[in-house]
Amino acid sequence: MSDPSTPLTRLQQEVYDLICVIAAKGRTMPSNGYISDKIGTSGATSVADIINRLIISSLIEVERVGYARIVTITQTGERTGTPDEVDHQPIQGLKYANREPCFHCGVRADAAAEFKCGECR
Repeated sequence: MSDPSTPLTRLQQEVYDLICVIAAKGRTMPSNGYISDKIGTSGATSVADIINRLIISSLIEVERVGYARIVTITQTGERTGTPDEVDHQPIQGLKYANREPCFHCGVRADAAAEFKCGECR
């Protein structure tokens, strides 16, 4: 893990600056892939590493909301926007699929019949 007192690299500073702009506008935090494309890094994983460094350095705080996140800029208190409530509503018409494995054979309940033991639900 990096030392939080070391200065930010150019890419770390770019990600931090981008998050500050997003927070100032009250927009929702984009995906790591989007940020990666915007600043030209090698991928979403490197953006995740940069965001973790910003957290360790106490420059930002991240609150998870389902699959999304709300980021607070520690210095200013500005926050990225809250994801729409629609994003957290279940899609109408979807049925629950039982994917629990059978106690007897370990095959998932939604597997084809030829793989099941006969005791499967």
